[in-house]
Amino acid sequence: EWTWSRHAGVSTVVDVVDRLVPALLCGAAFVLLAEWGRRRILRVGRRGKAGLYMLLMLVAASWIMSVQKSTPVAYRDIKPLWVLYDRSSSGYFIEAATRIDSADEFLKTYEARMEEGDVLHVGTHPPGLFLLAFGCLEICRSSESICSLVDAFHSRHEREAFRLVETETRYATALDRYDLAGLQLLSLVTSSAVVLAIVPLALLCCHLYGHATAWQCCCLWPLLPCLAIFLPKSDLLFPLTCLSVLSLMAFAMQNRKTVMLAVPAGLVLWVGLLLSLAHLPIIFLLSVFSLLRFVKFGWSTLKRDACVFGIMMFTVAAAAIVFDIVYHCNLLNVWLWNLTNH
Repeated sequence: EWTWSRHAGVSTVVDVVDRLVPALLCGAAFVLLAEWGRRRILRVGRRGKAGLYMLLMLVAASWIMSVQKSTPVAYRDIKPLWVLYDRSSSGYFIEAATRIDSADEFLKTYEARMEEGDVLHVGTHPPGLFLLAFGCLEICRSSESICSLVDAFHSRHEREAFRLVETETRYATALDRYDLAGLQLLSLVTSSAVVLAIVPLALLCCHLYGHATAWQCCCLWPLLPCLAIFLPKSDLLFPLTCLSVLSLMAFAMQNRKTVMLAVPAGLVLWVGLLLSLAHLPIIFLLSVFSLLRFVKFGWSTLKRDACVFGIMMFTVAAAAIVFDIVYHCNLLNVWLWNLTNH
């Protein structure tokens, strides 16, 4: 049986100022913005609403970051990078950094590697997260200026803490400057995706329930404890992709003029399924949504919804076929092995 020891609480004035005060200030700013926006959202035009949501995303990012920084120093400094590097926690990045030299070759052999039944990450997930990590590495390897820009978003203490644990664990050859920047970029991408999820959430809720309810839902989103706890785990990329599909499909089902929004919805869903089969429940949710529309509005919506749904699934299938032709990686087989290995 595991026993969990509690960390020491805030014991000094320095701890209060360093750990709690920034979170309290950001929390207060967030509450004030939420209330001010609630009063303004119905009075301003499109530009005003866009400005409010942009401000909300900025304050939400500050709030989530300050909550993560309120943990003990040793843990807050190592978490932003080590979570993505540690093979037992994630594994996508270290695989990309140490074993992928070419994305084309990686994809050609990926189906065969899944057949081996690796129970960690290669055998139980599609290749998208490996490709994302490899893309971040290649971007930083190609430009010194990008490395410097990425460094500016992470503190020196975080890099030093990572280097210390990296040396102690010796998982692999130490990352050079460019690969460390790639790791920082991957962490930044995940953190940004959490904040950007506010955009499709606002569009979806506004379409279904109106501006006032959409604002309230978007204000609640950054307050979910799981965001600050699990960042920068790659799972937190999925709310952005899932909400994007749902919002595009909700608009596509609206009338005949918007039916073709099912095409970008299908492309986003395909990208999501390339990352993880955790996106499959979207299909179920859309089916339930269509059924509720049928109960309320009758056969006219059911025919249109079936057409929209068919366009979305055709787009997913077409993208998968093109991907197979170009990269010689059959995603249907990959997805089947994904389910089998799980």
